[in-house]
Amino acid sequence: MAVSSVKSWSIAALTSLLPLVSALGQSPIVAFESAEGSFQIAGGDVGGGQIRVSANEYWGVIRAAGDLAADFGRVTGTNYTLSNGESGAQPAAYTFAPVDVTNNTHFSTTAEESLSGPEYSDPDAGSTVIIAGTIGHSEIIDQLIESGLIDVGEVEGEWEAFVSQLVENPIEGVAQALVIAGSDPRGTIYGIYDVSEQIGVSPWYFWADVPTRQRENIYALSERKVQKTPSVKYRGFFLNDEQPGLSSWVSTQWNDTWNDAAPYNRHFYALIGEVLLRLRANYLWPTVWGSMVYIDDPYNQPLLDAFEIVLGGSHTEPMMRAQNEFRTFYEGPWQYAEN
Repeated sequence: MAVSSVKSWSIAALTSLLPLVSALGQSPIVAFESAEGSFQIAGGDVGGGQIRVSANEYWGVIRAAGDLAADFGRVTGTNYTLSNGESGAQPAAYTFAPVDVTNNTHFSTTAEESLSGPEYSDPDAGSTVIIAGTIGHSEIIDQLIESGLIDVGEVEGEWEAFVSQLVENPIEGVAQALVIAGSDPRGTIYGIYDVSEQIGVSPWYFWADVPTRQRENIYALSERKVQKTPSVKYRGFFLNDEQPGLSSWVSTQWNDTWNDAAPYNRHFYALIGEVLLRLRANYLWPTVWGSMVYIDDPYNQPLLDAFEIVLGGSHTEPMMRAQNEFRTFYEGPWQYAEN
């Protein structure tokens, strides 16, 4: 993907306030050469590996697992498959009721709709190399805890924590797998993206066009990793001063404008949600200039919720309402003392 000057300019505000990926500080869990006790998860006889989640897992975790399956393709040339252990399983659905954007004065919703998760493949125990799930919300993980195959005492009940380790015979037919157990959905998601980054996929692979180095062999190391709760609870982006850089780029990507504003829609916010989570962030103040995150696309807020992103607002957007909503829908001045 070529880097356009508009796109490069639009990400400058994001990258200037964030540390380099290499500065995140990680305990290695994968390597590209065999080591004592390691387990090969790519290359050799592995072929196309499979990632296993439970059918009762959070939608956002399943979506991130789908990203990891694609990330293996970026590194090895072969996408991995994703399974929930059921043959013929349909993609996971996140069901929500969109905001009624035609009701300009009172909050109401419309008929339920749903977001579709990544495609599932039939279970293949022989190719399963990674198992990921959330404590208390994953049948597989809960069974591994009950059987004593994994110990989650250091992370259970914590905020955004996870443990990852190699486990022998975790489920029927699987001799060994790298198991990721999160304390909550974001903990699991961070554990998944920890693998993505360590196999060589940058969180900025899209926004900064960071290339991915090809690898033939990837091994999960025998060391157990415990990632504790982040010291800063909320971490994220404030998308402000987006005109002209980011807005110009967005307008060239999607044509569905509303109120003659740049189309900051579900497609845009999916890309923002992904890079936030890959950076182990969790918080977003959405765009301000000429846009209304809840109104421009009624999928925006439910999508970010499904991604497990906490949505906030800036000092100019009280009560989670965009300032542009007032001038669009209401009469009179934007003054608390008068209106």
